[in-house]
Amino acid sequence: MNHGIGIAFGEVRLINKDDSTRGGVIPNPISIASLFRCMTKLKNQLPLSPLGQPATLTAVRVLMVSLRWIGCWIAHVILIVTIGGIAGTLIAPLVKVALRAQWAWDITFANGAIIGMKYAGLWAMGIALIWCIIRRHKIAQRNSNTAAS
Repeated sequence: MNHGIGIAFGEVRLINKDDSTRGGVIPNPISIASLFRCMTKLKNQLPLSPLGQPATLTAVRVLMVSLRWIGCWIAHVILIVTIGGIAGTLIAPLVKVALRAQWAWDITFANGAIIGMKYAGLWAMGIALIWCIIRRHKIAQRNSNTAAS
């Protein structure tokens, strides 16, 4: 059987390329559960990868890798902004003493946290992207070392 999945005009449809109808498209959109069942069937029909594992569908692989990258990036951005907030909170009393300001301590700590998060936020997105690239490179090296062994 020669099946595929087509997405057009917001509808997901199962495509049977052996069908003689126009374009081989089944006229009714299928449900998400049916889509996953169809994807499982298609995945089971794919040849095995060199490591003996079934190869995954390209679209599914791209989606999963994209979601992993976005999740990794968001987690690192949150981590960097949090570190900036903590650093700003710890540095704020030093600034108060250096400037001999008459600020209340609660305002001093709050302003320090806000300023620290703002400045960390300026750098967070780029640094997080670099950290994700470094992390992915380490994972790829570890996988290639285990595959070579």
